[in-house]
Amino acid sequence: MDDVHPQPEDTAEIITGSTLMSVIGRRLNRDPEILQTHTRKIESLKKEMDERDKILSKLKKDLEDLRAQSDDLRITLESKNQEIEALKDKFLLLIMGLSGATSHYSCLWCTIHKDRRVTDVLTRNLLDEMIEWDDEEAHKNKVSNPKAIGQHLQEAVQTINKCGVTFHVWEKKNADGKGSGTHDWTSLMGN
Repeated sequence: MDDVHPQPEDTAEIITGSTLMSVIGRRLNRDPEILQTHTRKIESLKKEMDERDKILSKLKKDLEDLRAQSDDLRITLESKNQEIEALKDKFLLLIMGLSGATSHYSCLWCTIHKDRRVTDVLTRNLLDEMIEWDDEEAHKNKVSNPKAIGQHLQEAVQTINKCGVTFHVWEKKNADGKGSGTHDWTSLMGN
C-alpha cells in the first residue's frame, strides 16, 4: 500500500515578491512520473509569474474548479485524479505567521505595516471627542433637554451604519454591573 503522508518534495509553494498571493498545493499521490511533471509545472509557474494579475489569470480556471468541486476536492492531472486540500484563510494566516503578536502585517494581502496603521488611533480620538462633547452638553442641558444626551455619538454611529458598516459603541461595565465611564466599540477593520 502506498504511503499517503506528504513528503517535503510533495509541497509546492508559489509566492510573488510582494507576498500578494500565495498558492500552496499538496500532492497525495506518490507516483514519481506525475510528481516530476507536477514539479516542472510549478517551477515554470514560479519563473513566469511576477505580477498578481498574471497569477490570477493563470489560476482563475483552477480556482473556479475548486469552488465548483467543494464537496469532492480532486483535480485531474496527467489523466489521473489527484486529491487536493483546500486551506481556509485563517489556516493560511497561521502557517504564514500573520495576524499574530509578532507579525508585521495583519493579513496575506495587506501592504501596510502594522506600525503605519493609524485608523485605530483616529477612531479612538474621534469617539473620545464626541463622548466628551456629549458629556459637556449633558451638564448644560440635563434639565432642559434630556433626550439630547449622547446625541452626537448616536448620530456618528448612525452615519457609519448608513455607509453599510456595522458599528456599535457601548459603555463598559464594572464588576458590580454599573457603568465604568469608559467606552468600547466594534472595529472598523472587520475583526
